[in-house]
Amino acid sequence: MYYILADQDLDDTESIAQISDGPDLDEADWYAGERFTMPIPRPLRFTLDPTAEGELPFFWDWTIPLMHEELIAGLMQAGVDNLDVYDAVILDEESGTEWTDFKAVNVVGKVAAANLGLSRYFSRQPTPLIAVQFDSLAIDENKTDGLLMFRLAECVSAIVVHEKVRDTLKARDILVGFIEPKDFVS
Repeated sequence: MYYILADQDLDDTESIAQISDGPDLDEADWYAGERFTMPIPRPLRFTLDPTAEGELPFFWDWTIPLMHEELIAGLMQAGVDNLDVYDAVILDEESGTEWTDFKAVNVVGKVAAANLGLSRYFSRQPTPLIAVQFDSLAIDENKTDGLLMFRLAECVSAIVVHEKVRDTLKARDILVGFIEPKDFVS
């Protein structure tokens, strides 16, 4: 079974900190599921939103995905091997605190794995790809080639993980969310 990775569990009511600003890398498409051919500056600098107080999550599902080093280690332990990782610095401008234990992550691999016949969705495109609006998703596991983690080609903002990844992260007490496809809304 596969799940959609989220920055926090849907049942979690704790507030998490938010990113308000990050690097402007127009030439790097973090949703494409492809390796970058241009150099990426290091470290990438991000700023916390001073109006959104909360705990730092293990994962920010932002324009440029950010993951804590422990999450990346858990993904690797589970067998995920299709990540390009870039050094990042997160700054709290109010306190001056900087965190360097987060990385910007490019998920390499985009798979058209939605079973559109069993999904509820809306798309203005004749071939539903990239930005399909799902009210419920069904994943055709025969199309995943056994990948443990990938971007969903029909909705590239969705990062899909195999249950092996979910189980490994839960065993390591890494607090991220896992949305069942039937409950996925984009």
